[in-house]
Amino acid sequence: MKRLFVLIASTGLLSAAAAFAFDQAELDAFHATNACEGCDLTGALLGGRDQSDAKLAGADISNTFIRQETLDRADLTGAKIEDAFFLESRAIAAIFVGADMTRVGVENTVMMEADFSGAVLIEANFNNADLRSAVFVGADLTGAHLTGSVLSGADLTGANLTGAVIDRSILTDVNLTDANLTDATIARTGLTTVTFCRTIMPDRTVNNEGCP
Repeated sequence: MKRLFVLIASTGLLSAAAAFAFDQAELDAFHATNACEGCDLTGALLGGRDQSDAKLAGADISNTFIRQETLDRADLTGAKIEDAFFLESRAIAAIFVGADMTRVGVENTVMMEADFSGAVLIEANFNNADLRSAVFVGADLTGAHLTGSVLSGADLTGANLTGAVIDRSILTDVNLTDANLTDATIARTGLTTVTFCRTIMPDRTVNNEGCP
């Protein structure tokens, strides 16, 4: 996903690739009102603005390129965010509950305290992301990659991490109760004071070390 955006940008075709897919009037209205619930911004370019507290519930922002954008406390409940790419942005305490974030890319972005409960994050790619105290309760992270990311204090209760790759990340004070780590790869990652309870480990054994 990231390589695709880099390739388009390097050939000067990024704006052309995105322009055909969305209604410019809707994008202008979003910038003016900070609200675009249920609207279609597929393929839009979002960057350089402070859109804190944005109302984007149910919006379609698939294939968007989000660079140096501030979306703190934004409500993206049930939004469609497939194949979108967040670069050098902020979404602190943003709400992604039930959002479809299949193959989303997140690089050098701060998403502290964001709520991904029930979100679909299949094959998502988090690279150097700040996910401290983020909530992934019941999220589907099948095949996701978390590289160089910080998940200290994150809640992954009931999360599906089947086949996920967690590399060079920090998992301190993380709750993995009822999480599924079947066939996951955990490499060069600190696992400190992690709560394991009814946790399915990569080798398919069940870890109950932290159960009350």
